[in-house]
Amino acid sequence: MKILISESQLQTITLNEVKLKDGVREIYQDNNVLVSTIDGGELNQKFRGFVQVKNLTNQYMTILVEKGNQWGNRGEEEIEYDKAPIKSYSYSNISFIIDPNKQQEGGYNKTNFNLTYFIKGNRKTINVNYGWFSAGKKNNLNNCKTDRGYDKLKLAVNWWKNWLNNDSTKSKFGKTFNYDNKKVENQFNIYNKLLDGIKLEYVYDTNLPNSAYVSPSVLQRMNIRDGGYNIPVTINCGVRDNDIVSTMTHEIQHILADNHKFHPYSDNIFTFYKDMIFTDKSKELSSVKDKKSNLSNFLVNTGFKPDDVSIIIKNYEWRLENDVHHLKNPNEVNSELIEARKALNLKPGQDITLDMLIKNVDNDVVMMIINIWMYSKKSITQFLSQQNSLAKTTSPIDITGTSNLS
Repeated sequence: MKILISESQLQTITLNEVKLKDGVREIYQDNNVLVSTIDGGELNQKFRGFVQVKNLTNQYMTILVEKGNQWGNRGEEEIEYDKAPIKSYSYSNISFIIDPNKQQEGGYNKTNFNLTYFIKGNRKTINVNYGWFSAGKKNNLNNCKTDRGYDKLKLAVNWWKNWLNNDSTKSKFGKTFNYDNKKVENQFNIYNKLLDGIKLEYVYDTNLPNSAYVSPSVLQRMNIRDGGYNIPVTINCGVRDNDIVSTMTHEIQHILADNHKFHPYSDNIFTFYKDMIFTDKSKELSSVKDKKSNLSNFLVNTGFKPDDVSIIIKNYEWRLENDVHHLKNPNEVNSELIEARKALNLKPGQDITLDMLIKNVDNDVVMMIINIWMYSKKSITQFLSQQNSLAKTTSPIDITGTSNLS
């Protein structure tokens, strides 16, 4: 039921921004009600704000929440509250969705709505504001270009050049494909041209899961005659990235492998990796949940610290539920392996060891390698032996077509 309130009945309260403990701000208080909130900070992703209403009387209280005329101009979306009466000295929450990415320009914002409370013989309307700051989509994109720019790309490119132009890398590559020195040098010259021609493009899309991706096209692959593919790495500024250099290193692997794979395995990845791939994700996830104790003991017996085991299992469960693709797709597995080698500061020819995994569990990239090993169902010795061998010359699949690669 909507209640009409006249101008004389509408009482707009000037807010006293009193700071309470734990960062809570008191919006309004009288003898009947206390309204408070914790304001949002600098927010770039869609979020939910909360305002709390406390009934200070010994009677039941009902509330009515009405959006103001400006609702939605700052990215406000849904607003929800419990319409049931609030018991004496109890609380009720008002929550609302805000998407700051709908703003082109940033700045400090106050999301406003009218809160009317009713108790027997008393009614009052309060103008509530919830403060938050947004850099805005336009400013976010500009900041992103600075934070994830060509200086970071140069670091990733240099890492690849150091690895590719190492004599041991070239020697193993030649032996793998039975190429003479001239053919090896020609291919590695192409790799270097690819590296020199990589460009950056920027999008802002919070609906995409990836912070970066590449999409080589047939036309771009033909541009090698002009001195490089100029294949872009697309940076998605709508998704946070705590290590953009590692991400760029990962994406560059896709570009290089698209020209010439590093290892002549079968193109049928499900045949080549049949002992590593489990197609029934729900069965695998259920198995983990049912056998946590056994898995925990297995990890401890392998050498992982007991305090780290629960974190490893939680990460593994999340991957099985949300991102099994990166656990079983050989191309993604190899990209993760390249990132891990970079994170561990390994030189060409050096191996990843179990001790490195144990000591670097807190590194996200190393955690991913641990999860990939768990998914492989191989012994740690067999897994590291295989991956170290592949890492010295490999990219798991020869990518073709124009689909996005994450």
